[in-house]
Amino acid sequence: MDQWETQIIPRDQGAPVSIKIQRGIFQGDALSALWFCIALNPLSSALNNLKQGYPLNKELKLSHLMYMEDLKIFSDTEKGLNRQLRCIENFSNDIRMRFGLEKCKVSRLHRREWRRMDGHQLTQHSGGGKITTLDKAEIYKYLGLAQARGIDSKSVKTLLTERFKERVKHILKTRLVGRNMATAINSYAVPAVTYSFGIVDWTPTRTTLTKFCAHHPRAGRERVHLPRNIGGRGFSDLRICHKTQVERQQKYFHKKSESSALHRAVTGLDRSLTPLMLQVTHYQCDPRYSIFELETQWRGKELHGRYPNLLDSADLNKPASVGWLTNGNLFPETEGFMCAIQDQVIPTRSYLKHIIKDPTVTTTNCRICGEGHENVEHLISGCRILAPKEYTTRHDNVAKIVHQEIAFNLKLLKEKCPYY
Repeated sequence: MDQWETQIIPRDQGAPVSIKIQRGIFQGDALSALWFCIALNPLSSALNNLKQGYPLNKELKLSHLMYMEDLKIFSDTEKGLNRQLRCIENFSNDIRMRFGLEKCKVSRLHRREWRRMDGHQLTQHSGGGKITTLDKAEIYKYLGLAQARGIDSKSVKTLLTERFKERVKHILKTRLVGRNMATAINSYAVPAVTYSFGIVDWTPTRTTLTKFCAHHPRAGRERVHLPRNIGGRGFSDLRICHKTQVERQQKYFHKKSESSALHRAVTGLDRSLTPLMLQVTHYQCDPRYSIFELETQWRGKELHGRYPNLLDSADLNKPASVGWLTNGNLFPETEGFMCAIQDQVIPTRSYLKHIIKDPTVTTTNCRICGEGHENVEHLISGCRILAPKEYTTRHDNVAKIVHQEIAFNLKLLKEKCPYY
């Protein structure tokens, strides 16, 4: 690196200026991440050439794990570990990279039990200092996951759950429309949890939108996670994400084990050591966790299933009927309320008497007209008292929106008034 230099040529075509590169890689450039990996790749080869590491089987030793600048080394002896550390130290000196001692620790385990050992003293050429040992009750982070003798599943799950809920709350407090809010939660909040799928052993659960009035507590739960083009709300189901990711990771390891000795050894050793259970040739996951099964459950419900089954009627235009969901221009509260109406969970007399089993409701007659059963269909289009006023007003309001759109398209209006 002592010989590295570059030239900068001014725009006014002046004399080139030589700049000597003394340490590090410039950040912010699109290629800086690639250059960083290229610069550190020889370190991986140097560690493998030492023939040190932890034996996975008779033929293979695992010497290290490395992702970008996060490096984790393994050895079956303290002498071998010191050789690896010295190799890293020499390589770091060559490329002018220094140890972040506050992030470096050494740990020793004997038959899965913690043992005390001396740290590693750096040379003066590396700036001095010492890599200290990891205390018995201390944990460290590798690739964002808390670890010690293994991954601390309990603390990781607690942290990720809190982070997930906090992100969902931040999004729900915004004024995003329904479709954009679902997209924001799927792309910003959900990855906070899915990052650990296949690594941390847990069963993810469905979150609730009820607190922020975006979902009625008695509306169809399956509908929340179904695609919008079939009448759903489009929020990711963590159970389906978990199943999909674990299956993909297991297929990846089994495929790589055909050509990679490391993956073959890891697959052979995983006797329920990880949630992937790699010795199982096919991951058996609950078949209920799929979009098809969710839709089947939704359609099979006596009350909630009336709307999706009605959408498939031959005389209905399904894309137009769910256009308000696919366009997603309504606020989540409005979407949730409309879904509750379609799921017929509004507290009408018929719902309270037959579904909730409220003992105080003795009759299902309409409270307005006194005729017919008071249910959603009756209130929307069958009440003779509401017909001459409320139904006519609703019709006229829709006509006003259509009239305004026509006038705006014909440039008779310069701006539109919101429908609400």
